[in-house]
Amino acid sequence: AATLGNWSLDHLLSHLAVAIEGSLDGIDEQAPWFVRLFAPLIKRRALERGISPGVRIPRQLEARSFPAGGSATAALERLRKAVAR
Repeated sequence: AATLGNWSLDHLLSHLAVAIEGSLDGIDEQAPWFVRLFAPLIKRRALERGISPGVRIPRQLEARSFPAGGSATAALERLRKAVAR
């Protein structure tokens, strides 16, 4: 299936599942203090103007937050389980 941007369908579905699971179970990560300090300004700008493609985050956080699902079928099943909770 064709997707918009650089992510495959399994990557997109896995990311949605991680977001839902994190909202239910909580997230162990905490942004550095300087990011939390400027987050309100960044959030407002991002909502008004959008976020530029290619924004980089630390690799470990990227691997946990934006996992490659492996297969679209497995990623869809994970998303369905997360939504059903």
